[in-house]
Amino acid sequence: MLLGKCLKFARACGLACAAARRPMLLGMSVRQRPQALRSPLWRLAALLIGVLSAGAGHAQSAAVSSRPAELTEANLNGASVTVTLTGATFGSGVTMSSFSLTTTIPGLSIYSASSVSSGDATATLTLAFNGDISASSTLAVVVAAAAHTGGSDLASGTVTVTPRRHVNFSPARLFIDEGEMSAYAVTLDSKPDANVTVTVTSDRSYVTVDTDGDTAGSQNTLIFTAMNWNTAQTALATAGSDSDGIDDVATLAHATRGGGYGATSTLFVGVQDDEQSGTDYDTDEDALIEISSLAQLNAMRWDVSGRGSPSQSDRTNYETAFPDAAAGMGCPGDQSLGNSPRCKGYELVSNLDFDTNGNGSVGSGDDYWNGGAGWNPFRYDGGLRGNGHIIYNLYARSTTAGAGGRLGLFSSTRGPIE
Repeated sequence: MLLGKCLKFARACGLACAAARRPMLLGMSVRQRPQALRSPLWRLAALLIGVLSAGAGHAQSAAVSSRPAELTEANLNGASVTVTLTGATFGSGVTMSSFSLTTTIPGLSIYSASSVSSGDATATLTLAFNGDISASSTLAVVVAAAAHTGGSDLASGTVTVTPRRHVNFSPARLFIDEGEMSAYAVTLDSKPDANVTVTVTSDRSYVTVDTDGDTAGSQNTLIFTAMNWNTAQTALATAGSDSDGIDDVATLAHATRGGGYGATSTLFVGVQDDEQSGTDYDTDEDALIEISSLAQLNAMRWDVSGRGSPSQSDRTNYETAFPDAAAGMGCPGDQSLGNSPRCKGYELVSNLDFDTNGNGSVGSGDDYWNGGAGWNPFRYDGGLRGNGHIIYNLYARSTTAGAGGRLGLFSSTRGPIE
């Protein structure tokens, strides 16, 4: 049966059908995702503790408290928490198995617990932490009923944890051609308790940073005080040349020390290779191949994975849509793959219209009319980002009753469609 003109993406793309000449919006909710910056200094992650009721036949006054009342994320790993019972005593030989945590803080656990004697009402826990706190969180230190004479599980009192403080970057990500340089600004996210030193290091030997252009040589530190913490200081990143012929991504680590700071924030730098031959189809270095024509949109059917790597039998068709492509389509190198180029999908960089002859309707004079069959949906496993662009007049037709939703760009998807 004929299912109509100007179909939007199938529900596999998260979109619905529309009448002819109505635009198809792709990715209206897409937003750039710069590296996440941390919460302000005084956004505290509360370790919320409640007291569980005692079992029937046992003293209702049994409770447990913990100290200290405050911890910081910076010293959470290895921190000691003293747990004290009132109205109950510990059983003999209490070990770590007698305690547990109920928490939303990732990477937090009990590393060890002291072994206490019968009648002793105090134990010390040592915490282990390898996560990151960016929002309010909760924690309950629970003393198992078998460990004490109170008769039921008991949870301790409130401990407050202050998240680490970080630095801000502007812009949130840099793009530099090899042999060129680019400046960026650094500020703290909150007023420090004392002077803060920010030390910058690069994971690529040919990408360097100078934090003081007035001093000979390359400096790699910035100093912030309680007076200038929110005043931007400028650093200059320079990309030298390498010989690999592919684009790259460097990371600039900004480690903070002093004034209540202690975290490391990362600035990503996309580096355009100067030895690269061919056309770069990922000019913004986001590992998404850029689509600016219907022919390129159609070529996605020969690259199901979205990595810019069609099969040998489909390569000629694919390269017709993407002629003279640079190595790896110009996508940046992936360190986990020995810095080989790694694309992860496609993105629209312009509006597209299936009314290719411009007569105001889709018909036999248009490309992809296919004798009235229209667009042939295909399976696609990679990512696709619309960037708010519009696809007009997509026409698809099915004559099979059990088509199973084959109405749209794709017959099925697995990757993110934004």
